[in-house]
This record gives sequence, C-alpha cells and structure tokens, in this order.
Amino acid sequence: MRNRIAEGPVRMGLMAIVMLALAGSAARAEILKGELIVTPKLSLGLPIGDYPVGELKGLINIQPGFAFGVLVDKVATEHLAFGGELHYNVNKVDASKISDALSPGDRDKYSPKFEWRTIQVTGHARYYFNPAASVNFFAHVGGGVYLNKFAQNAELTGTHGARVTERTSSTTTGFGFNTGPGLLVRLSPSVRLSAEALFNNVFTQTHATRFVNFTLGLVFRIPTQ
Repeated sequence: MRNRIAEGPVRMGLMAIVMLALAGSAARAEILKGELIVTPKLSLGLPIGDYPVGELKGLINIQPGFAFGVLVDKVATEHLAFGGELHYNVNKVDASKISDALSPGDRDKYSPKFEWRTIQVTGHARYYFNPAASVNFFAHVGGGVYLNKFAQNAELTGTHGARVTERTSSTTTGFGFNTGPGLLVRLSPSVRLSAEALFNNVFTQTHATRFVNFTLGLVFRIPTQ
C-alpha cells in the first residue's frame, strides 16, 4: 500500500521534470546563435536639455515627437547580439514666445512654424540577460552618426497682401551614443514584442542634443541555418 501511495507523487514528479525539460529545450530556441533579428520600430521621442538652435535659444521649446525606424541584429551568442539601426525622429517646436514678443501688426504679417528632425545611423551591442525566458530583459549600448535638421516655415504678408511661405533650414551632423534597458516578450516562435527606453546624446558644436526614445517594435527572427 505504501508503495502505491508513493507511486503517484513519484510519477507526477517525473512528469513534471519531463515537462520542464521539454519547456527548457523549447525556451532555449528563443535566441539562436547566427540568426538575424529584424525589428520595425515606432517611438515617442522626449527631448531633454538644450538643442542647438542658435539665436532662438530661450525663445522656442522643442516638443515631444514621434519616430520610426528599423533595427537589424546578428546574434553572436545566446546572450549577445550586434547590429545597426536607422531611425527618423520628428519634433514639433513651440514658438509661442516669438509670437508673444511681436506687436499685433507684425504678428499678422509673420507666422513662424518650426520643426526639428533627426536621422540616426548607429551601430550597437545588446546583452540578453535570460535568453531562455519568454520575457527576456536586455541592455543596449550603441553609437554612430546623427543628422539634425532645424527647419523654419514662416508665413509672410507680401507687399500686395498675398501670403508667402518662406522656408529656411540649418543642418548639423554629430557623433553620439545611445544606451538603455529593454525587454522582449514572446508572441509566437518567430515573432516577439520589443519595448525599450533609450537615452540619446549627440555631440554638437555648441550644445549636446539629448533625447529619450520610448519604443515599441515587432521582432522577426530569420534563421540563417
């Protein structure tokens, strides 16, 4: 009787071990050495600190914006991947202080609108802390080239009362770095959801351009073997 009583828990224990082993073997396939990872991304960009806007410093404020891009990784080991990223950021600009400083007559003649854009071409490394888990945290460190464009569209009243749009822009290029945490959530064997918060610092001539991108993306695994 005692043997039969003990037999049930033993069987259940053996079954649990087998199920864990099978789950572990499937989980280990979450990140495979040599595979490619392609991630289309959408981001909310939050500006931090000063931007190199020249004589307009203090008169305008860079607003939160949106960004989109694509990331490609090559998995080197279960824990480590290397890759590159192309990202395009667009930020609106609050120019209300300029309008408030104008006289009512000049305000009717001059209506400035500004926009800040950044094209990011960077390389990076990512370290996955628990590649065997369906929710996998990682650390990201990268750097490369940032192309910043500050554009102004000003609506002017011409000599005959016609409205004319005058477009001007300035472009700066700088090297920078980005770093931050992220996580991957398994949706299917070949698709995962990516969430990350990356701090970006761009070294420009007068000010360091800083912003944080809060990003969601879909991760597509492409086996190469």
